[in-house]
Amino acid sequence: MMIADRDVWNPANQVAEVFVGQVGIASRILGVESGVEPIVEDECHIDAEKFEAFTSALSAAVQRTNNLAFRGMLHGILDVCAVLVSRAGGLISPAVDVPDSLPRTMPGFE
Repeated sequence: MMIADRDVWNPANQVAEVFVGQVGIASRILGVESGVEPIVEDECHIDAEKFEAFTSALSAAVQRTNNLAFRGMLHGILDVCAVLVSRAGGLISPAVDVPDSLPRTMPGFE
């Protein structure tokens, strides 16, 4: 996956498909464009500005919801998004506390 011509993650094909699908659903629910383009020939390009705004909106939604199931489902997407934004040099507000082990388990090009 590439953000602003920078390789940020090289997931297995199925993992990439699940991630892109989850982001698409969250984007529709939140009413915020994600900037994540469809996977084409094993590549997925992400618009940096839109993705950072989407990830910030996702973080805010996770923090404000009282529904624990909804929070849990969104949190999994949020953690991966936060790692990608960080690898691209972006910032998320409100900040996200990503588990220390997650970035190490996501093959990428830091």
